[in-house]
Amino acid sequence: EVGSHGGGGSQVGLASSVASLNIASSSGASMFIIDQYGNLGVNKASPSRKVEILDAVNPQLRLTQASAKYSEFQTNSLGDLIIASNLGQLFKTDSNDYNISVGQQSGASLTDTEGQFNTSLGWQSLYTATSSDYNTAIGFWSLFSNTIGERNAALGANVLYNNISGGLNVGVGDNALYRNTTASHNIGLGANTLLWNQIGEANTVIGSSAGGANFGSTVASSFSSSTIIGMKAGYNLGSGSKNTLIGYQAGDSLTTGENNIIIGYDQDVLTTTTSNFLNIGGLVYGDLSSGKVGISSTTPASKLSIAGAAGVNALQISS
Repeated sequence: EVGSHGGGGSQVGLASSVASLNIASSSGASMFIIDQYGNLGVNKASPSRKVEILDAVNPQLRLTQASAKYSEFQTNSLGDLIIASNLGQLFKTDSNDYNISVGQQSGASLTDTEGQFNTSLGWQSLYTATSSDYNTAIGFWSLFSNTIGERNAALGANVLYNNISGGLNVGVGDNALYRNTTASHNIGLGANTLLWNQIGEANTVIGSSAGGANFGSTVASSFSSSTIIGMKAGYNLGSGSKNTLIGYQAGDSLTTGENNIIIGYDQDVLTTTTSNFLNIGGLVYGDLSSGKVGISSTTPASKLSIAGAAGVNALQISS
């Protein structure tokens, strides 16, 4: 040993035979070492990498800009990597449960050996989840309130924000399925689709602001088993279920009516509560409960009613 000194609770040694530097505690435990291979160890007597830091309790590395501004890196007892800052968790892998969380407090409540196969990306995405499985949340506050809901896919800010236990839902576009709480099997593609739907299930809604997205509405929207396609189609829909609305603003005045088929640009029902009504392009109408069809007649009186202007043949058959 070329030189050493102590008395203050630590020792410094330089061994010429192996060309290593060792700073040890008074008990002889290595606190800082550079070995003959150029590997640096902090609290690690025999480092196997160029820099190796050992701490079985706390994050192994902190980068500080100011006393209250820092980032930390940690490998926990399960071998998972956690990156955090003074603002909370930023990144975490979970090799035991196959979860990965990226973003400030993303997946922050997922506990080891509980929730599995979850992927969350975005500020507080999947924030409340504890034991739910197979969820994908990408976007600010996506699946924020989800606790036990499983197999959901959320892409966009606030998508499925209020979901608690609903499962097998797909939301794509900012605020899609925002109010969904316990409902399952819903698909909302487009910004603000199915915005107010809470417990209605088995809906397929495609188009910006389609499916009860009226921001001024005070009605809790909870309809089921509907297919709605087109921007603002079914815009005011509240509790009416089993509707098929296809086209720009198709059935946008409908609120509680059920079992309607509306197809065409800006085509609609007769009243907000109309049920069992067929409207194809504003030309073919029908009463689905009685099986009556009208051409240019919204209230057919027989199995086939054809309305024509005075003096004009309503039906002409020619060879």
